[in-house]
Amino acid sequence: MQRLFVLMFWLAALFAFVMAVIPAPPSLASDKIEHMLAFSVLAALSLLAYPRLPAWKIFPAFAMFGGAIELIQALPIVGRDGDWFDWLADLAAAGMVLVLGSGLRRVYRRAAASV
Repeated sequence: MQRLFVLMFWLAALFAFVMAVIPAPPSLASDKIEHMLAFSVLAALSLLAYPRLPAWKIFPAFAMFGGAIELIQALPIVGRDGDWFDWLADLAAAGMVLVLGSGLRRVYRRAAASV
């Protein structure tokens, strides 16, 4: 099952990156909502894909990924606009999910240990 989560995580990351750098992606909601949704899903999948990795080690990867996306979008050849508020939305969403997910991990591990 974990291999499936690893595959899902990397496919979701690839999808998020492609949607972030193509010139005119389809829009489902406001830009910030889309950023928060993408990074929430990625953060949740990362916790499932890498259950032994603590959230505090995962979060910097999301910070770099979101920052890299905004830098790439700022390149004139991409035809998009980098927005640091988008990066902050990425960080907020990933951070919230990682904190909540880490708490759930702890509860699950304690419950499993007591059985």
